[in-house]
Amino acid sequence: ESIALRLSTMCSQELEMATGLRILKKSNAMVVIDKPSGLRSVSAFGPSNQLRLHYQAREAGVSEDELAAEFGGRTTRRDRFIAAVRRCDNILPEKVLSRADSLPRTKERFIKYCSSRAGGSVQRDIAELAWIKICKYILQAENEEGLEESDSVVGRLKKLIPDTRPVHRLDMQTSGLLAVALNRQAAGHLSEQWRTRNVQKGYLALVHGVPEPRVGSIQLPLERIRTPRYNGDFPRMVVAPGGKPSLTSYRVLSSASSFSLVALTPHTGRMHQLRAHLDAIGHSILGDDVYGSPTIDFKPSRLCLHAAYLACTDPDSGVTWSISSLAPDFLQEATSHYPPFSTEINSLFSLKFHQDQALLSTFFPSTTTLLLSTNNEDNGTSSKNEVTLL
Repeated sequence: ESIALRLSTMCSQELEMATGLRILKKSNAMVVIDKPSGLRSVSAFGPSNQLRLHYQAREAGVSEDELAAEFGGRTTRRDRFIAAVRRCDNILPEKVLSRADSLPRTKERFIKYCSSRAGGSVQRDIAELAWIKICKYILQAENEEGLEESDSVVGRLKKLIPDTRPVHRLDMQTSGLLAVALNRQAAGHLSEQWRTRNVQKGYLALVHGVPEPRVGSIQLPLERIRTPRYNGDFPRMVVAPGGKPSLTSYRVLSSASSFSLVALTPHTGRMHQLRAHLDAIGHSILGDDVYGSPTIDFKPSRLCLHAAYLACTDPDSGVTWSISSLAPDFLQEATSHYPPFSTEINSLFSLKFHQDQALLSTFFPSTTTLLLSTNNEDNGTSSKNEVTLL
């Protein structure tokens, strides 16, 4: 515990050197990272290099039936957890084994449940032993299936601070501000802020064309389409009448010949919300290989979406942090391709702008600014500034 405390109190520079991550702000409870594009927020277990070679067969014309026969039997991490719990039948009571598919999958919650009356009042040391065995069985199964843990922000931090926990996520291709908790108590405090939406978030994106009106919102329900695990496709969100209510505010900041820079504020937290919403209104984000990016004279090297602004309360001090990261690499690519765009961008992101939090709050419009209300989201009606497609 003393080692963990010492590591959590490392200064930002020490943590940067040890993890290779850009640290923008840090306390003993949390850290805010400027995540690069291409790095996962949280580790995932996926196919090893050998399995990735097999995936390429799909593009070479291998049929869906053949792929399903070869890869359809791959398990999820949840499947492996359930199987590992059931292998502990010599130390865990039937009450726990019978609920293997709904047990908590974090150490503290698992042990707490097993020690409760509902879990058969298992002694804590027995529950801890069962957890160690479960982790061992899961690792064994992953090795047998050729799975490996991917590199991630949380994974790098965990190597130094084992109690590190994710609070929210950014898509792997999205860059920008990512808050990470450094202990369990901080994770609970921050998760509550995200759950109750007491967090301000703002994104920058380059999109195809010029959205009209230039300041507005997109209120379209989104539904997830699940794809077969074996074929390597990414899950997608689509607009569907029965989907979850989703609301995004936007503001066009600058326009070039065939693309625009927009500021985005997600008021709900759906997967791929910004990407799906912009695609639905015909202004997809440039470089998006999942939702499709129209072919224009400017071809960026990656998804042009960046988490540029974050305001939340530090659990350690109780002080509200307002952090910005306003220089994603795709802006440099855009200004190099279209020089007139550079003048507007330089004016927009002046030193004064960086220092003035009031300007930041107007830059990423709130629901009040856009005359929206939570009632609209609940009853499906549209305010006058919304772009609504049904």
